Amino acid sequence: MIPACAPLILVVGMHRSGTSLLGSLLPELGIPMPGPLIEGDPHNPEGYYERADITDLQENLLIELGHWWPSQQGVLDLPPDWLDRPPTLEAARRLRELLAGEIQRQPGPWAIKDPRTSLLLPLWRQLAAEVGLPLQLVLCVRDPAEVAASLLRRDREAAGMTAWRAQQLWWRHTTQVLLDGRGLPLHLVHYDGWFGAASEAASQLRRLTRFCLQREPAPGQERRALDRIRPEHRRSIADPRRLLPIHPRIRSLAEQLRAFAAGSLERGGLEQELSNSPQPLSLPLSHWRHGTPPPTAAPLDPGEHPWGAAALARHGGHHGRARHQLSHWRVQGTLSAADLAQIALAEAAAFPLLVDPPSLPAVDGCSTEILCLGEPGSGWPLHAWLQHLPLSLEPQRCTLQPGDGAQSSEASGEPPLTLALHGQAIARSAEQRRLERLATLAAVFDRDPVRVDQLRRLGVRAHHLTTGQPNAWLRQPQDLEAIAARLGLPDPSALGPSMADGAAGDPLIVALGSGGPDWERHLGPPCWCLPGFDGLELENGDDERLLAAWLDRCQAAGLQLLRFSPGEKELLGDGYGALRPPETDRPGWMPAQFFQPPLALEAVAEELAWRSAGCPAPPPCSTPAPAADRLWQRQVGAVRAAVAISLHDYADRIEAALESVRAQTLPELELVVVDDASNDASAQVALRWLERHGDRFPSARLLCHQANGGLAAARNTAFAALEAPWCFVLDADNELFPEAVERCLAVAETAPATAAVVHPLVDVTGPDSGSAKDDPSPLLSPWSWQKPRFAYSNYVDAMALVRVDAWRQVGGYVHIPGGWEDYDFWCQLIDAGFHGVLCPQRLARYHRHGASMLATATHRHVRRISRLLQGRHPWLRLPMAEPGV
Repeated sequence: MIPACAPLILVVGMHRSGTSLLGSLLPELGIPMPGPLIEGDPHNPEGYYERADITDLQENLLIELGHWWPSQQGVLDLPPDWLDRPPTLEAARRLRELLAGEIQRQPGPWAIKDPRTSLLLPLWRQLAAEVGLPLQLVLCVRDPAEVAASLLRRDREAAGMTAWRAQQLWWRHTTQVLLDGRGLPLHLVHYDGWFGAASEAASQLRRLTRFCLQREPAPGQERRALDRIRPEHRRSIADPRRLLPIHPRIRSLAEQLRAFAAGSLERGGLEQELSNSPQPLSLPLSHWRHGTPPPTAAPLDPGEHPWGAAALARHGGHHGRARHQLSHWRVQGTLSAADLAQIALAEAAAFPLLVDPPSLPAVDGCSTEILCLGEPGSGWPLHAWLQHLPLSLEPQRCTLQPGDGAQSSEASGEPPLTLALHGQAIARSAEQRRLERLATLAAVFDRDPVRVDQLRRLGVRAHHLTTGQPNAWLRQPQDLEAIAARLGLPDPSALGPSMADGAAGDPLIVALGSGGPDWERHLGPPCWCLPGFDGLELENGDDERLLAAWLDRCQAAGLQLLRFSPGEKELLGDGYGALRPPETDRPGWMPAQFFQPPLALEAVAEELAWRSAGCPAPPPCSTPAPAADRLWQRQVGAVRAAVAISLHDYADRIEAALESVRAQTLPELELVVVDDASNDASAQVALRWLERHGDRFPSARLLCHQANGGLAAARNTAFAALEAPWCFVLDADNELFPEAVERCLAVAETAPATAAVVHPLVDVTGPDSGSAKDDPSPLLSPWSWQKPRFAYSNYVDAMALVRVDAWRQVGGYVHIPGGWEDYDFWCQLIDAGFHGVLCPQRLARYHRHGASMLATATHRHVRRISRLLQGRHPWLRLPMAEPGV
């Protein structure tokens, strides 16, 4: 006689269907869940309530049987003889031992929760019969669309979960319980019942207690259990039915189960219907917009596949899971980003090609096919890297193929030795389903050592491509003759050091492309130039190789290559298009320096020297403060605003600027002119004008620096001499419209205290301004003051009304060698919390001419000046401040 045992309640159902929530409620009702339970994680923060030893045992059994539950094989029936197979017999022995010990310790109903039990019920029934253990089933059910959404979020990366497979798994787990559990007491708990009205949750809890304990729950037990149900437990509630279409048979079963839980459908009728049509795996899915189910694949042996080591590393050396992982990768045809990340973190000792790096293949006398993955897949930059393959290659015996060579024609005779240049992210190669193809090649070369490591982890015989000793790819005997005949280019030796008219110490330059009209107008020694470089007709791959050979010979002749507007194949930083190798002292190949036009010829040596020095930060700015002599002064009345004119070598233009100030409509106007030690008669012209017209101003003065200090120094001298609270800044070659100061002052006097600048619209006249005699001039400053716009360029002209106290607070203008003192001043104001306000009227005129500071200095040294300002104001995003521009 077998002694009576307390019943064991098996909590079953599909994963993500509320089994863990139910597992948290049973102990509150007095139903123990003994054993070491699995702790929580981000997917189940409060724990899984699964017994770790039993869950591990059942997980491994399904894997050994070739039916790991989340895999595509997990949706299929177990083999007919699965109960008699060795893995099942071993699992039964261990499970029998666990149950035998636990039966002695449990005086009343107790529970074990594991969704995997749904697929293995025959084993549990067999063991329970052997030991006289009564079984009861509590089936957790949740809407299949919510389950699919939750599974996709959790298992898409780890198991390649798809929407269709998630539905098949829901059907499989649910129907197996109903079919294999026939004859056992069964109670169904619907997930929705916990999250409806409070009375509905309490009613479902009481029905559960009556089924498990044959009594009502005690008041304290019911309250504690209901307190454990919280809204945040339902994490896939956002009407997933709108997102994931559900198969009609699966939807029908879900509705029948809801009716069964409500008591409106008998269990016998449900089981009978399932017996007649157990699985919807072969039903047509043409109407289902997520497509047909993916193909299945038999498990693969990790020792026979190049990704085997990666699969083992992905699953901690577990061979069963590694086999299923390989099958999943084969079916999907790719590896996910999560897979690649975990493989990259695994110990190097787990990968044979990292422990024993591959050797180089012998190519002497062989026909060779080179696959080119990534950019550049063709063009002269590709040939620039082919010369660095550590192999003795002969161009006439090599065939270059873009991509993985799938379209290459089959040659007669001996098949070629196939190599590859790999110049793209591993994830991109995975997306293109090329990783398996790479593992079959004799050698794969990649410039990035990190990618070489990743490729070797995936069974690819990868080698690090460096720019060490070049091979003869670009040094064929007849190349010079072919270059002259087919490309029309001279022998680089004729352009080299024999050139006598370059300045001592200046590099001899060959510029590829054009730096713009100004560059071409001033082109001369020590620079050679091919403005039509991008228009060279390259009819085939050998022409591309000849161009690369010509560029290589230029560098060998001591010429500095300078490239304007490089193409994408030349700029790509993650592939072999990155043509400035950092690992050698040899001048970068090819070419060493890239520039985006415009570039002034006289700035080339400066830029090359800066790059050669390692792109150092610019030195701190120092603003001179030269002494000033007072040449003329008048002070007879109060003033409301001022105009400050900085003057240097503009004797022919200063009177027009002064006349525009005299014509101002504001009576209470102050005038300050500062001559910055001009080399012409600028100061004398200004003095004579003031002697004639100075009585127009209540306050006026002419100051003259004893030494030239620059624009910033002149502005600072003028501001320091002011009496007015606001000052309109004017350069000696520009003009104001009559109402300029009065209109801007009206805006200033109503602006908040944080407004430090009032800037008008400014029109432009002069060469290239586009103006006609009677047409309005184009506007120089059409936008209002906004900090984000300043980040990329200065668009507010210096001709603006400035609050003198703000000038004083930021320390005045700063000398910027080459120009942009005004831009820097605006940035200083922004840094100090000030802003500007637009006066939306044309009130000033900017004269564009070749003698302006902008034309003679700023534009020609814009890169250096951009770097200086970028360093002073890190929030700027100046395009020309980047080292490679």
